[in-house]
Amino acid sequence: MSIDTPKPDVLTLSLFGAAVAHALFILGVSFDPLLDDIRTPPSLEVVLVPNNSDSMAPEEADYLAQHSQDGGGESDEASRPASPFASNQDFDTDGVAPQPVRASAPAPVEQRDRDAITAVFADEELASDDQQEQNEHIEAHRDKDLIEQDLEIAKLAAEIDRQREAFAKRPKKKHINARTTEAAYADYMYRWVEKVENIGNLNYPDAARRRNLTGALILIVGIHKTGEIESITVDESSGHKILDDAAKRIVELAAPFEVMTGKLAEETDILYIVRTWEFQSGNSITSY
Repeated sequence: MSIDTPKPDVLTLSLFGAAVAHALFILGVSFDPLLDDIRTPPSLEVVLVPNNSDSMAPEEADYLAQHSQDGGGESDEASRPASPFASNQDFDTDGVAPQPVRASAPAPVEQRDRDAITAVFADEELASDDQQEQNEHIEAHRDKDLIEQDLEIAKLAAEIDRQREAFAKRPKKKHINARTTEAAYADYMYRWVEKVENIGNLNYPDAARRRNLTGALILIVGIHKTGEIESITVDESSGHKILDDAAKRIVELAAPFEVMTGKLAEETDILYIVRTWEFQSGNSITSY
């Protein structure tokens, strides 16, 4: 009688041996050298310290610098020097955003009232709501007053312009009398007096002749440069209304007068002739 011994399963043993071999291979192989070659080399930090000749070299230095220094700064604990523009994290990008960023306006920020803390003594004084309203009321009144002042100034300026324009449009007036010596005016007045005297003697008033009235009066006669009468005024009466009216009528009968020319016309729009007219006893009239 023979005893059969179990034969080992060759397939199972082969699979187990393969699994062990792969595990050893995977766990034994490291990719650190390859990653070290690809990774960006670490940055070099430089620490600048003041040149202090009295400073002793520390027994155990934490960093390298151009001069020896044992301690410094504001921290009680040793810390790694860092720049505010450096990062201790390594990134795979060169600083470009991995995804394109769409340009847009910043999000609106809600306006909030300014918070203020009051104090007894402060460098800045903030107006309360009542005071601010009062200040706005004062500013509004000030603006109103300024507007009213501007309107008054504009009215005054317009009035001055109107007066200046009216003055420029006013006729140029000239007064002459028996004492006038300027040639142009004296010559015109001489011819005017001669004409009025001739008309007066030809038209002597009958009422004055019948009553044998005599007397002298002063007339102011205004004459336009065209020779027409502008006005006749009795400046001083003779004492007899008949003689005063007769003198005015004689001047009216003598019109129109000679048209002004040359220098007289350039300088004069209205010429006022002031003369004394005398009614004499011989039923004649004369001027002086």
